[in-house]
Amino acid sequence: MSLVPRRGRGDPPLQDTATLVEGVHEEAVRQAWEADSARWRAGALAEAIFGEGVVPRLRSARGAAGFRALVELEVPFTNLAHHAELERRFLWEAYRDEILARVPTLFVFTPAPRAVVGGPAR
Repeated sequence: MSLVPRRGRGDPPLQDTATLVEGVHEEAVRQAWEADSARWRAGALAEAIFGEGVVPRLRSARGAAGFRALVELEVPFTNLAHHAELERRFLWEAYRDEILARVPTLFVFTPAPRAVVGGPAR
């Protein structure tokens, strides 16, 4: 014996809940590739500015609030003043970069673990 779910007597008839819309999948794939391109380009740029040990991570590619990518950059950290200057340089170069300028991206900088950077912060 099987239990088969039934609808109540006054419920409206079932309608299709999924609708096929042409081009939606292709657009989602294109945006995902753009976000991933931004991650790799941001990682290369951050490594050129911050030095070795940069780890870029794509945290979101949903496009909330006008952004198409949220990229976390784990970067070497020595002190706050030096980090702030490197961050400013990165953002200026990212603004001028051909690829990053096309993909609205939010960058989040996090310090790399000290063991990776090479010792305690100064």
